Amino acid sequence: MSNIKNGKRKYIIYTQYNCIFCNKAKDLFKKNNIEFDERLLDTPEKLKRFKASGYKTVPQIFFCVGGYEQLEQDLFIEEHFKDD
Repeated sequence: MSNIKNGKRKYIIYTQYNCIFCNKAKDLFKKNNIEFDERLLDTPEKLKRFKASGYKTVPQIFFCVGGYEQLEQDLFIEEHFKDD
């Protein structure tokens, strides 16, 4: 599954039910019109894989750059247009 929709990079957020900070993070995305994909850890298997990856708390939020070309473009922009 691509994390780039209509040319925009997307966030991925791992959440659980009844997580106050998960809800706050999702609300913040929505308030700022930022697209995101939610990955709900709603089964023991998903939670086990999540923890096996080294994560202990939710939400965990990731920003997907894309592939090599997107990384190269982002680094070029960062290098040439950053505030000094």
